[in-house]
Amino acid sequence: MSEIAAVAIVAALLLLARWRAGWIDEVERWFLRVLGSPRASWRWLLGLAVVAFAGQAAVALVAGMPVGRIHDDFSHLLAGDTFAHGRLANPTHPLWRHFETFHVLLQPTYASKYPPATGLALALGELLGHPAIGVWLAGALFCVVATWALGAWLRPAWARLGGVVAAATLVVASPWSWQFSGGFLPAIGGALLFGAAVRLERSTRAAKAAARGADGAWRRSGASWRLGLALGTGLAVLAASRPWEGMAAACVALVPLLWRFVRAREARRRLVRAAGAAILLLATAAGWLAWYQWRVTGSPWTMPYRLYDARYAPIPVFLWQSPRAVEPSPHAVMARFYSEWEHGAWTKQHTPFGWLKTALQKSRRLWRFYIGPLGTLALAGVPWALRRRGPRWAAAGLGVLLLSQLAIVPSRPHYVAPGACLAVYLIVEGWRQLRVWRRGARGAAGARRFGSHLATALLVAFVAVLPLRALALRPEPTEWFVQRAAMQRRLDAMPGHQLVLVRYGPAHEGGAEWVYNDADLFGTRVLWARAMDDAEDCRLVAHESARTPWRLEIVEDLTPPRLSPYPREACRAAGSTAVVPAAASPNNTRLPSTRQGSVSSRRSASG
Repeated sequence: MSEIAAVAIVAALLLLARWRAGWIDEVERWFLRVLGSPRASWRWLLGLAVVAFAGQAAVALVAGMPVGRIHDDFSHLLAGDTFAHGRLANPTHPLWRHFETFHVLLQPTYASKYPPATGLALALGELLGHPAIGVWLAGALFCVVATWALGAWLRPAWARLGGVVAAATLVVASPWSWQFSGGFLPAIGGALLFGAAVRLERSTRAAKAAARGADGAWRRSGASWRLGLALGTGLAVLAASRPWEGMAAACVALVPLLWRFVRAREARRRLVRAAGAAILLLATAAGWLAWYQWRVTGSPWTMPYRLYDARYAPIPVFLWQSPRAVEPSPHAVMARFYSEWEHGAWTKQHTPFGWLKTALQKSRRLWRFYIGPLGTLALAGVPWALRRRGPRWAAAGLGVLLLSQLAIVPSRPHYVAPGACLAVYLIVEGWRQLRVWRRGARGAAGARRFGSHLATALLVAFVAVLPLRALALRPEPTEWFVQRAAMQRRLDAMPGHQLVLVRYGPAHEGGAEWVYNDADLFGTRVLWARAMDDAEDCRLVAHESARTPWRLEIVEDLTPPRLSPYPREACRAAGSTAVVPAAASPNNTRLPSTRQGSVSSRRSASG
């Protein structure tokens, strides 16, 4: 709906401009005054960051506070809660089989399988009051860093325009700002990497010109250890967020620098200085990542991602790999997810027609997210911009990142977030070409006005469509993650500590996973667990005797899922000697008090 509305807004503004052109010319002049403000650059960037953060927070008034929606969200939230408690990993539960879930390690420690960058941002948000605050801060920082990166190609006014476009398309009312597995961190890393690489590459050309007698161009280029630190920071963020796509982005950014290093003798000293700063920072980041991996997996060389996949996922990530043998999961939902859904996607992409169809689907999904209908109109001017070096290099970088997605089984827009600033750069370049578009000498003034009007209408539409995009983020009350969040609040409001044994129906969809917990499996108020057989469930109930046990049945013909007290008769029938405390009706909020001392002692034992 928002895409159709965006095109309709542009068409309406252009029709209105045919009769009343003065107002749209005034809007264009206002935009140019704002972009060309004589204020200090840092003040303008600070204002952009504040507006971007406030815009994301304001969307919460329409769509509500974000909650976990997909497997990845809950895994990143676990990492954020772990870091917020001052730990790199958590002690696992003695009956850890009940807590196995997607993208979460339970052995040798309890931790997320994903790289830690996004979790660190969520930890900052949790310390400030809510994990979403960390997401919004990262989005505001991306606007600032993207503006800085675009300044390597564009004049300050047009670089600021790029920051505004980034805020309007990828930050405010964007799915990234409403998920906990979004792409802001890798987008920041990519912007730092490309912004520093372009400046360093230009400095080498300036050095060559200075060696031939150009007056002071080398000194004005500004290549130094500061750019090396920016380059190293970008690479470190990518390594800690999206390693595969970060490697593809690094190839695009660093190959021109290596070529200059080999060919331009005059530039080597400055490049060596920048490389030294980058290597120093990368070595520090690599040491921390090795320490993190050692604390999570027991080995500094084993990534949590690889350990998890080796245990649970028979389908590899890359298409050139073969399926591997793993221990069958005792949980039907997880086993069916990997054996049916992921295996089907892997098999489909190993046929020529299936691979081509999937490649088109991935490309269309990425185009729709990063470009959209308004960006597509702006890109109409890119063919003329490709005569210059910068747009050609950016287009090649996006092409390499797209190829990186065609070599893996899954793909989502945040996977290629390292190239977000490149997409924004091409949109701005196309917009600049549209603004001065002419059809020839005859009627040139009218053509110039049409191009200017179209460019201004696009800017107005970028902002005007934001309320509709905010409404589109609002979930339906029947969505499973909305029901889970409501159930979590309901259980949190009950006195004492709760244990919820989740039992799925035979046709349950693996994407709707309820069994996720925070970092403290021993002290959390609500402990979610998978129901197994009666004997195993009674063992868990007996072990968690300080908690009030519940059974949650999630069956397709039950809406909402049915919460009921755990039946003590099941434990008696299984011959269990455990004493299951009586539970009141789930509609009664007054429950028997739990033994707080037992839970507190476990919390202290977990570190």
